[in-house]
Amino acid sequence: MRLKRCSLRCKYFVAWALVAGPADSTLGCLLTNRTVDFTGSDSVVNAEIGYGFELFLIAFSAQLGRAPHANPETVARKLLRLLAYYQGLLVLVRHGHDKAALRDTVTSEIEAITEGLYD
Repeated sequence: MRLKRCSLRCKYFVAWALVAGPADSTLGCLLTNRTVDFTGSDSVVNAEIGYGFELFLIAFSAQLGRAPHANPETVARKLLRLLAYYQGLLVLVRHGHDKAALRDTVTSEIEAITEGLYD
């Protein structure tokens, strides 16, 4: 039961990201925006963007990595999937996509990504 809560924490984190800020805000995430704007143009900026993504992976890993029987390669793949899903949501928010519709995807996607970790 304790490990299942890790999955719930990820859901709450992702859902929170969709509702944070003003209701009409579609500015997105600074890290996501800078990735789109600056990737490939400056090695210092790219290094900082990489560090930002690493911080997300560390935060997600603190939850997903608690599964005692999980293969580290499986966890790493699931962490990357979670980061890709999360960043994709932020891009869609920036585009002005319906936040309620995006929120409706959180539970099923997080469950799919974390499937097998908590069995």
